[in-house]
Amino acid sequence: MGRLPRALPRGVPVDGARRYSPAAAFGNAVEWALDNEVDAVLLAGDVVDNIHDRFEGLPVLAEGAEKLSEAGIKIVAVAGNHDVEALPRLARLVPDIAVLGADGSWSATEVRGKDGTEIDVLGWSFPRSGGGHFRGNPLETLERRAFDRPTVGLLHADIDTPGGPYAPVRRADLEAVPVSAWLLGHIHKPHDLSSMRRPIGYLGSICGLDPGERGARGAWLANVHKSGAVEMERVPIAPIRWEELDVDAAELAVGATADAASVEDAVVDAVRTGMKRLAGEIAGETGPERAVGCRIRISGRSPAPGAVRDAVERLSVSPDTFDVDVDGVDFFVEGLSASLRPELDVGKLAKGSDAVALLARRILALENGGDEARETLRGFRGKMLGGLQAGLRGSAKDVVEDDAALLERLLEGAYQALDAALSTVAEEGAE
Repeated sequence: MGRLPRALPRGVPVDGARRYSPAAAFGNAVEWALDNEVDAVLLAGDVVDNIHDRFEGLPVLAEGAEKLSEAGIKIVAVAGNHDVEALPRLARLVPDIAVLGADGSWSATEVRGKDGTEIDVLGWSFPRSGGGHFRGNPLETLERRAFDRPTVGLLHADIDTPGGPYAPVRRADLEAVPVSAWLLGHIHKPHDLSSMRRPIGYLGSICGLDPGERGARGAWLANVHKSGAVEMERVPIAPIRWEELDVDAAELAVGATADAASVEDAVVDAVRTGMKRLAGEIAGETGPERAVGCRIRISGRSPAPGAVRDAVERLSVSPDTFDVDVDGVDFFVEGLSASLRPELDVGKLAKGSDAVALLARRILALENGGDEARETLRGFRGKMLGGLQAGLRGSAKDVVEDDAALLERLLEGAYQALDAALSTVAEEGAE
């Protein structure tokens, strides 16, 4: 809590943005817990972004804790690297929250289920003296012993990053501790805990804060049996979801001589069709607000790639065109781009001896893979890193480091160059 999601539609005021915030997601989680009569709510750290955000976190946590406490639902938490200062202070003001493992120690608390099942929740919190950093392995100070009843470990840590500053632990060490499950905080992307016979992994963020945090987000329901078996089920309470949507250029009814207005209409129609398809795929996985922010890319071969790119560029200026309700889900466009290739017989063009043929042969080599493609990628990556490394951030850095993404960018540029070269040849022939 303390942060608002980025890349919301233009015109959404701050008060409106709060509807899609982690604070709203926590409120949804509390209501779900009450409606479904759970026995305890566990918080795996980083409940607030930093010490200053306790002012937003306090009333939200206090209200939620009071509701849960009145219903006999216990709240158990550990402090993460972001809320190492804030969470203990909040817990002193909200006594219904039990914070485990104060200052880098280990402690446990009992949770008694309505069916009589008794379990322990074992936890460790970041020490305040480190200011949010801890380079040791927390498991090294955990007493090695057998557990006489089902125990769930609650920990905020970084898996398999030796020497890292955020409580690095080895997965093998987690597996060696005979608890029923390890539920971890820190990494925003959740593991598929529902598919694990013995859950060990990240719960993920309760709410995606930006388009990079794609897919389902929310809470988890852990069913702990007397035998110690644990079953995990995802609970879709996040007020917003971020997705990428790929639209095949072949779905656009666009001819080589289509006018600009027709191309724009075709792009809008294809995007909305894609949204409808996505709405069906994620049915039942969206939270109460049912909002989905999409990063859309139109890709593939087109008889009019230049016209489609121009239309996408014009439409990107006013993405509100795509704000639409699809089967009860409010879709909006966070980003719109095109990665297109002309409909050309590259193999035929490669048989010549001019510059067009040379470029066509390079394209074929890239598409076919092999040593020449790898060497081209290696050289291009070296040039980008050598000239731009200091300024590489976010998605640009991801493209440079990912072979498939870098190859896609190279091919897109090469096809544009080939299309331009053919246009020049055609113009010179006309003259």
